[in-house]
Amino acid sequence: MECDLSASGHGAKVGVCAEKQRLLEELLTAIRELLLTQDQQLKAVIVKDPDFTRFDILLEMANSRKREAKYAYLKHVETHNC
Repeated sequence: MECDLSASGHGAKVGVCAEKQRLLEELLTAIRELLLTQDQQLKAVIVKDPDFTRFDILLEMANSRKREAKYAYLKHVETHNC
């Protein structure tokens, strides 16, 4: 897949790669989900919920999604130099 780079009105190339933007949005979403899950576990610990460890598997899953999104983004940037 080629990066879609459009020219600005000033003759200079402006990097606008739709795939890079999509991958970045996926990474940001994954990071937000991880932070939300961490926040929920923290709140459970603060209120002394004895079952706060129920978040551990959710945290592992969220971390995995974040890691996959991060490496997909980095691979794209490295491959396409965008």
